[in-house]
This record gives sequence, C-alpha cells and structure tokens, in this order.
Amino acid sequence: MAAGFALSAEQRRADGLTKARRRIVELERKIGQQQVELDFFQEALRHVRGSQQQKDAPGGAASSKSFKK
Repeated sequence: MAAGFALSAEQRRADGLTKARRRIVELERKIGQQQVELDFFQEALRHVRGSQQQKDAPGGAASSKSFKK
C-alpha cells in the first residue's frame, strides 16, 4: 500500500512539473510577442519623431496651430 501511495505522489509531482513547464513555455511565448510589439512601436515612434524634426527644420512644412493673444 505504501508503494502505491509513493507512486501516486511521484506521479503528482511529475504532473505538476509538466504543468509548470507548459506555463513557462506559454509565458516565454508571451514575452517574445510583447518584445516584437515593443520593437514595432519603438520604430514607429522613431519614424514619427523623425517626421516632426523634418517639419521643424528650415524650409519644412508650416505648423497648422495658430497663436492668439
């Protein structure tokens, strides 16, 4: 009877380990996706900032904001 209990406990530990490994893989995949998204938005921000700097340069596009006193 004790051997059956030990096997059951061992099986529970193995099942727990399997679940933990699956969760780790899931979280690593999520981190990878977030990194791809972060890289995309950082590049988009660089592009927008570059466009704004070109507009601010001499001869660039005029600002559409008006100034009132």
